[in-house]
Amino acid sequence: MRRRDITIAQQSDALAANRKTFQTSDGVQLSLVEVGRGRPFVILPAWTNAAIAYWRQITEFAQDHRVIAIDMRGHGESEKTDHGYRVSRIAADLEELLTAFNVEDAVLMGHSMGCSVIWSYLDVFGPKRASALVLVDQAATQLVQPWWSAEDRLNFGCTQTSEELFAFCEDLSGLQGERFTHEMFTGLFTETFPREEAEAIVGEILKMPRRHAASLMLDHATRDWRDLLKTIRLPTLVVGARQSVFPVESQEWIAQIIPGAQLEIFDSDDGGSHFMCMENAGRFNARVRAFLG
Repeated sequence: MRRRDITIAQQSDALAANRKTFQTSDGVQLSLVEVGRGRPFVILPAWTNAAIAYWRQITEFAQDHRVIAIDMRGHGESEKTDHGYRVSRIAADLEELLTAFNVEDAVLMGHSMGCSVIWSYLDVFGPKRASALVLVDQAATQLVQPWWSAEDRLNFGCTQTSEELFAFCEDLSGLQGERFTHEMFTGLFTETFPREEAEAIVGEILKMPRRHAASLMLDHATRDWRDLLKTIRLPTLVVGARQSVFPVESQEWIAQIIPGAQLEIFDSDDGGSHFMCMENAGRFNARVRAFLG
């Protein structure tokens, strides 16, 4: 059953005492929520999303895990710096933070671009601090390569041509960027998701300046992680949804490429949007627990 009785604002207040800050090697103040004890459970949010939007995962897994939910640079409550909006730099931020907080044997959960951060982290720093992955609805690559077949585009999850990507970033960073963002994100939820909750999530998303959001998207969308995915040997759960920006085939492909990976697909009438971890947190959290168990 989906819980809708508590708002993001209420949860933000409730978790305020668990807010901590961390300064990266290039001088950026990051904000994070750390709560609970046990095996580390690290949450990397989607592009421009704030950690507090994942409060249902934070409160659930803090019952028996040490949850660390990160506002990446420029996101949520973290500093709105003018530099470093690249997936590789955010992966370096993650390594520095995990080292400073002495995190080992961690479950790394990435949602959307958060998966790209995890993949970049594994590519550069290796899996020494991680022991399991929860990969939530991110394609292996977003940029269409013209010579790929229709089947390839489905499997790899391509959503944009280069021209469409540049136009998207132009709209995002333009004078109507906030309006463009609002319309885009509210359209990503299923019709059954309460409008006020969607509005609250978008409110957190808009804390990131649109020009920085565009810079990060331009870097993120041009990455191609297909070769990296083939090297992953950690226990992995891949989660997708029927009503997502990414085709289900792309999540099936990732689960096939990573040896032994488990796959979970949410149907549209079961909160199966790109934000299924928020729309149907009960099922999502139970599936993650079954995977970890």
